[in-house]
Amino acid sequence: FRLFALLPVDASLLWRLPKAVAAASPVRRDRLARLCTALNPEEPRSVLTAARLIEPDAAQTLIRARSDLLLRHPRSLVDAGVLALQQNWGSLALTLLAEAVARSPAGEIMAWVYLARAFAANLRHDLALDVIRRAIALEPGRVETFREAANLRLVIGDSARASDLFQRAATVPGATATDISGALTALAYAEDLSDDALFAAYETWEQRYARPLYPATVPATPDPKPDRPLKVGILSSDLYGHPIGVNLLGYFERHDPRGYPLHVYSVGGREDGIRARLAEMEREEPCCGSPIGVARRMRYGAPFLLSAALPSLLRAA
Repeated sequence: FRLFALLPVDASLLWRLPKAVAAASPVRRDRLARLCTALNPEEPRSVLTAARLIEPDAAQTLIRARSDLLLRHPRSLVDAGVLALQQNWGSLALTLLAEAVARSPAGEIMAWVYLARAFAANLRHDLALDVIRRAIALEPGRVETFREAANLRLVIGDSARASDLFQRAATVPGATATDISGALTALAYAEDLSDDALFAAYETWEQRYARPLYPATVPATPDPKPDRPLKVGILSSDLYGHPIGVNLLGYFERHDPRGYPLHVYSVGGREDGIRARLAEMEREEPCCGSPIGVARRMRYGAPFLLSAALPSLLRAA
């Protein structure tokens, strides 16, 4: 901080620092925020960087105080609106994003998307749908607009329309497998869809997106010992107050290990009462070490682990 204060630099050198100092003390973050605004007070990115560094109440006050500067830069208005949306500053997010749309209706299509999201966050789904319809009309080739419209339809319970919009999103340049996954999620809520039709939709997705990623498989060699013990393994990131954790808790508590042993691995999740009850059933110490170590213990049958994040764990396995 002293070095930056002494050098003749502008705030462009500091815009990428917030992530690096996120774990710093509030005093240090506040000092860096003041430095950002002091080096280039008329640069909107300096204001936004400072707002991301300081406490939420102070950040909201700073953005309101410098709204005159942000109004001169539509892109910064959108960024400020997104920050307000992330911080649940409902009225401020609506004000900033509505102003960004009014000042540049066709130039900042993502402003429309975020404005729709802000209306939805305030439970004004009618206005959110109207905003996103206008965004699609302005730029029908943007996957983000169809994706947002589909998510809104899903939130209000219109699963059939949501599925159609996800499928339309999948045909737009920039679409990903996630968009078709969204269509499948929406279909799962459709009461008039048969099980066979839903299964066929999942098969189509698997053939198009998943199968090309499958590695070459090697046929498994059966264990020749007919009296080998049965091993049941459960790997989940939802072993807490999630419906999965709640429903499995009774099964775990009533399970008789003499019939077959359970090998349960809880990855991620929150600390709550359900997780505490699960932890009381541990027969080994919690494992918070490297994913490679956890994967090795999974392979050799450690009974119960509370461990690392699922993606890195699976990569290690």
